[in-house]
Amino acid sequence: MTRLRLLAIAAVAILVEVVSRLGLVALEARGVIYDPIADTLPAVHRVVLARVVSGATHYIEPSSDLGWTLQPGGGVPPLYRANAEGFRAEREYTPDPPAGVLRFAAFGDSFTHSDDVPYPDTWSTRLERPGLEVLNFGVGGYGLDQALLRYRRDGKRYHARVVLIGFMSEDIERGVSVYRPFYHPATHEPMAKPRFRMVLDTLALVPNPVPKAEGYRALLDSTSVVLARLGADDWFYRTREHVGPLDALGSVRLAKLALRVARQSNGPMVRGMYNPRSEAFRLAVATFAEFVREVRADGAVPVVLIFPTRWDIRRYWRSGTRTYDALRPALDSAGLPYLDLVEAFDGCRRLDPTTLAPRHYSALGNAQVAAFLAARIDSNGIRPPPPASGPATCATADTPGDR
Repeated sequence: MTRLRLLAIAAVAILVEVVSRLGLVALEARGVIYDPIADTLPAVHRVVLARVVSGATHYIEPSSDLGWTLQPGGGVPPLYRANAEGFRAEREYTPDPPAGVLRFAAFGDSFTHSDDVPYPDTWSTRLERPGLEVLNFGVGGYGLDQALLRYRRDGKRYHARVVLIGFMSEDIERGVSVYRPFYHPATHEPMAKPRFRMVLDTLALVPNPVPKAEGYRALLDSTSVVLARLGADDWFYRTREHVGPLDALGSVRLAKLALRVARQSNGPMVRGMYNPRSEAFRLAVATFAEFVREVRADGAVPVVLIFPTRWDIRRYWRSGTRTYDALRPALDSAGLPYLDLVEAFDGCRRLDPTTLAPRHYSALGNAQVAAFLAARIDSNGIRPPPPASGPATCATADTPGDR
């Protein structure tokens, strides 16, 4: 090969690399970032998992069937506390509600749990009043699948009259996840979870692949092997790019990103909206349907609560659209009762959404949710909207909604 030909090849390679790097910059500006799954654990995850293995957890602990749950009697003072039965409360509850008391029970993720605010400011506590108690079984990071499994394992024996099924818009992605860091690398809960699959239009459980805390010792000791095993049933592991020896080359990173886009073309989200054709969407609707069916079979009234994030609130206020727009007609078609809590914030449009939901809901955001639910739910389920009697109001953070 002549020197001239070598120079020509080198020039083409340099040109390809320059164009590839420009392409990466353009994609990053559109929110498409090269963020590969590694076959190693970041230091923060190793610290958390070492605590899990040694039993040195304080609030979140591993669970063989749920993935993780609240530690009975655990807490993160002064913000969080779990009672002896392992749900967020500052007192104990008998399996049957006291005479004359209407009992609600709520299941879901961190928005149900009310992360980032103390117990008196949670929407579930604010919703309580004489003759009404609300048991909060929410757990941070939960998918809808885990919420259903927690209802089966822990919730049924408390005989609630109304069961609230919390669902935050991100939860659609959790339904196809098995190991939380594969889809949310910055998580502080690097643990595995069960999930469902659709088999002949029926939910089939894929059990938690790490049923014992000691199993995380293998993850610490043989990381790449265990991560590959966890990825077998994880949609994100199978569709995202992975760390490779040639990642320093922009052309390699661009090719991997292109492959990721192709693999995720029918994923949970398409152009920022729920994709009704995706496995994740079908799983969510089927899980809602099963949740509602089981609650009704237990003689209780189910109500699905859709919790919007601050980005959902901002989008709705600006354009009237919701990330989860496709979910509402699907729930309607299946006859599943739900309340879209984005409507709870209508009276606060003069505020920036970050005031209501800086990450999770603020005290003010929780107050809005409680006031909205108090007006819309009773022992028979969802009441019709109250007649318009003037402009919607924005509750104050230092007073309960409707006690």
